[in-house]
Formats: sequence, C-alpha cells, structure tokens
Amino acid sequence: MSLEFDRLGFHYYHDQQHYTQVDLDRWLPIFQSINTTWLTLSGSCSQAIPEFFLRELIEAGIKPIIHLEASIDEINVRSLTPLFASYADCDIKHIVLHDRPNMRAQWDPSSWSRGDLVERFLDHLIPLFELQTEYGLNPIFPPLEPGGDYWDTAFLRTALGSLQRRGKSELLQNLTLGLYQWSYGKPLDWGAGGPESWTSARPYNTPDNSQDHRGFRINEWYSAICRDVIGTELPTMVLAGGIFPQSQDGEPGNDADLIAMTEILSHVRCDELPSKALNLALDPHTVSEGLREGWDAILEKPSPSTRIRAKVKKLFTVEETSPTNSSQNKLFSHYVLLPMTSLRNIAKDWVDIGPFALAVKPVVGFSAGEAQFAERVTIIGSETDIPAAIEEQLSSAGCDVNRFQMADASELLVMAAELASKNLTSGVVNV
Repeated sequence: MSLEFDRLGFHYYHDQQHYTQVDLDRWLPIFQSINTTWLTLSGSCSQAIPEFFLRELIEAGIKPIIHLEASIDEINVRSLTPLFASYADCDIKHIVLHDRPNMRAQWDPSSWSRGDLVERFLDHLIPLFELQTEYGLNPIFPPLEPGGDYWDTAFLRTALGSLQRRGKSELLQNLTLGLYQWSYGKPLDWGAGGPESWTSARPYNTPDNSQDHRGFRINEWYSAICRDVIGTELPTMVLAGGIFPQSQDGEPGNDADLIAMTEILSHVRCDELPSKALNLALDPHTVSEGLREGWDAILEKPSPSTRIRAKVKKLFTVEETSPTNSSQNKLFSHYVLLPMTSLRNIAKDWVDIGPFALAVKPVVGFSAGEAQFAERVTIIGSETDIPAAIEEQLSSAGCDVNRFQMADASELLVMAAELASKNLTSGVVNV
C-alpha cells in the first residue's frame, strides 16, 4: 500500500527564471514520484507566474504557495489588484505577501526608525488581506526571521493583539501563520514544549541553561503565543525549512544532519506533524552547495548508462515467483544501507538520496545487521564507505544486493523518479 504524503512540500528555485515548459517537464514527474503536495514558488510583483505552469501543478494535486518577497513599501492595493485577479483565475489560494518584516532590511530606513512599527505594518497589511479575501485567497501572515532585528515572538504577539483590539475577528478566524522552520544547527527537539517548558527565555535573552524558539520546534512557540493572545491556535504554513547545516572547514553538513533530515521525513511520512501544520516545505538549498548547483546536479546526466538502467530496473522488479525459505524469514522487502562514517558527507548528497528513498519507499538505515533481514539491499556508497566484506555478508544472508556509488546518485534519482511514476505492479518495467 502506498503512503500518502499529503503535507510534504518543497521550496522551488529562489528566482523567477524556472517557469518554462522545459522546467515543468523536468520537475513535475520528480515531484509526483515523491508524493509532493505543496510547492513554494518565488513570485514577482510585476509579472504573474505563467498560467500553464500553475494549472499543471494543480492538476497534478500540488498546491502552489506563491511568495511575493517584496519590501514593505513596494506593494499596495492598486498594484496587486490585477495580479490577484490573474492568480484567482488560475484557482490559486495561497499567496504570501512580504518576507521577514521584523528585519531592518525590509523597510525604508526612515520608516524603520519611527515608533509603532508593528501597528504601521498592520495599517499596511490589513487592506491587502481584505483584497485577498475578495479574490478568494487565504490571508497568510508573512514569515518572520526567528530572532531578528525586531524580536519575532514580540512582533507576532503585538500583531495578534492589535488585530484583536481592532475587532478583526473574522480575519483572525481565517488567518494562517507563515513561518520558516529550520534546525539552525540545533537538535530537532531544541525548544520542545515551548515557553511553558522554558520559562526563563525572553526576547533578546536566552540564558545559558535555557532554550528558545530558534530551531525546528518554532511552531510550538508560535502556537503558545496564539493561545495566550487570541485564545486559539492558528494554522501554520511552512514556506521553507529543514536542516540548516553548519559549515566547518568549508564543507557543509555532517552525518548528524543526515540523521536529522531522515527523522524529519519520517515525521511527514508517518503523519506526525502538529495537527495545525498544513505542510512542511523542505528546501534543498540547505543540503547542497547551493540551490542551482544542487538541483541541477540531479539532471547533469540526462541519459543514464546501461549499467545504471539495469540496476534501477532491478530495484523496481516485482517478483511473481513463490517466496523462498530465506525470503520467508525476512522482515523487510527492501533496505537502503547508508554509510555512517565521517569519510563521506552523506548529508550533502541527501538531495539525491532522499527523493529516491521516498520514491522507492524502502527502510533506510545505517546498520548492516538490520539490512541482513531484508530481501533486497541497496548499498549507497563506495567500498571505502561500506566495505566489500559487508556486501558479501549480506549476499551470504540471502539478500539480493545492489551497490550505487555516490557518483551515480544523480542518475539514480532520474531513473527512480521515472520508474516510480509508472505502473510497477505487473512485472518488470521496460526502460
């Protein structure tokens, strides 16, 4: 039975240069193969994303989130009216206005230095929310920078209190909180329990023996603020998030990052996200040298070799023969074995491994001992990463073993995405 990842999303390119038919033909099959249901798109205030691009995403069951990262004084009701009308005609529901309004860089210097910053921001934002509602768009409070020049929790608390004082009860009932949900190099349970568990944390001051909201559990802190100010939690929408690797010696990421990313994907896969979380949009930019380099690397070799084709075909073969005695004793049908060693920066390559794992839906782990209980084992890494002796051990245990070098990973994802999108229930797929 296939699992539904109805809250799994990704952040697409951080520019407006990848909305052609060629881009769509390249990425839509990959997004479909890994059950993507949300996609954050960087938008422009002067030009709409092409209609064909948006409609094909929606027809494929993917909900676009269009983010207009405009500075505070760049947009107004008059300039956005034709843009909202165009997007409403495409059945778009989610448009996020502005980005990190608690940062000085988003404001004109003279505006930032004046008092009542949050009140003035709401004076600007509320008419835009009302315009969105007229066009059937959902009002989304823009994501704040965790911490930030104006501390984000104080900014949010003040904004919600002001909306309530202004009598905007209907707006509050329909409001969604946009946010960024990064790890910032901290453990995924950093700040767990919110302010109720870390009572000494204050804006601009987190004692050494305390934790704060600047981590993957930021949603718990925002939800606590909502309960305290307006008496109920608001839905949250993650525009981008995931692992934010810490660089050491010029090499981003480490094995801990890989483990954390695997845990995050497991939360999505097992539907363990908070009930008010509409989605979790992961950003491949944080697990690669850069978004363009990381994503384009997947398709650097558009014509996989015969050797790679044969291996991937074997992975997607459906056995129709009766199970052997050895397979009857197996606990897993497929195990992907990753190297747990500092010699290989697997986190950097997760942009290739992760979508493959979601497409094939194996058990993913680091233990050869666990792997021997699988009918089929795919080893990711060279013999330096995982010795040939382990491969022989697994074969002796009755496992059908395949190995992919990390150099093959980009080819592997292309083939996996292609095959996963086809009907794999009737024997071998012809490739």
